[in-house]
Amino acid sequence: MEDDSKIQVSWSDKIFNVFLYFIGLALVIFGIFLLGSQIFNFLKSGVWNEIPLVGIMAYAPDKIAAWVFEPQSWLGLHKIIISILNFLPLSLTSAFVGFGLIAISTQEYDS
Repeated sequence: MEDDSKIQVSWSDKIFNVFLYFIGLALVIFGIFLLGSQIFNFLKSGVWNEIPLVGIMAYAPDKIAAWVFEPQSWLGLHKIIISILNFLPLSLTSAFVGFGLIAISTQEYDS
C-alpha cells in the first residue's frame, strides 16, 4: 500500500531525475579528477596550475564569448563577472554543481 502523503511522480519525471543524477555524478567525478590531476602535477613539479571557471567561456555561445573576451557595453558588470569567473576554480565549481544536481534529482516529493 502506497503512502498518500507523497505526490505521485510520472515516468517522465523519474527519467528526468535519473538523467539529472547521472549528469551530476559526471560533474562530481570530473571535478574530483581535475582537482586530483592538479594536486598530482603540483606534487610532481611544485607549481600549482590554476584552472579558473573563466576557461570554459571559450565554449560558450558566440555572443556570450564575445562579450566576455571583448566587451563593448556593460563594462562594470563585465568586471564583476570576470572577477568571479577568475576566482572560482573549475574543479570545485563542477563538483558543487554536480552535488546540487544529485540533491535535486534524489529529493523526496512531500506534500
